[in-house]
Amino acid sequence: IRCYKNYTDSEFRREHGGGLIISETHKLIYIPNMKVASQMFKDVLEARFNAVKINQHELQKVLDKNNHSFSEYLVFTFVRDPLTHFISAYAELDKQKTKKAKRMNHTWGFLTIPRNISSEPARSIRLINDVRNGTFWGFSASHMYSQFWKISRCLSTQYFPLLPKFIGKIETVDKDWKQIENYLQVPHIPLKPKHYYSHPAKKHAKQIPLASSSENSKFTRLIKEICRFYRVDYDCFDYPLPAIC
Repeated sequence: IRCYKNYTDSEFRREHGGGLIISETHKLIYIPNMKVASQMFKDVLEARFNAVKINQHELQKVLDKNNHSFSEYLVFTFVRDPLTHFISAYAELDKQKTKKAKRMNHTWGFLTIPRNISSEPARSIRLINDVRNGTFWGFSASHMYSQFWKISRCLSTQYFPLLPKFIGKIETVDKDWKQIENYLQVPHIPLKPKHYYSHPAKKHAKQIPLASSSENSKFTRLIKEICRFYRVDYDCFDYPLPAIC
């Protein structure tokens, strides 16, 4: 609630897609957050709790059909440290846009800079600016958007937000998932992370030394750009800003 009051600009408050995953039998609603193990949670909820995906605007119809009250449901999502979120989103967009560039036989934006560590941080900073300025050539860049933006869902009108009652962190996912299981009074079953083929874009992104960068590192500017770009996530999800920010 505090964040929705503080970030009143329509860029933060307006409707964003993605739908919801709902289990009517267990009265559970998951707000997917791209690049934060959302596919793993979707698979677990569907297999274990008979959950299905719905459009957020259908939620009231589902509740009415079962004579349920919204207050009976646990609404939850998961977030992650903005630095690791950036690395994951960078790899995803790099992979997607490289594939499209090859198909179109045309290169643009950050893709014009070679994918190697010596080209960093210029390449990743160019990507941030491309996304920030909206110059993404008609393609979606939503993987890179703030997590606050990505979990924004509205129940009816464009500015009536669906607020999660529980926000877990991927860094403490086992402990936080157990809290959800305890709330539902179901046995504990460990989560199994999904592993995907390691694309060269992912290998490259993981080489960027954000965690160990210091004031005299050439990556200082990149970290400061990430802090600016994801300031809402630092403010809302209780992640400490890096010291150099």
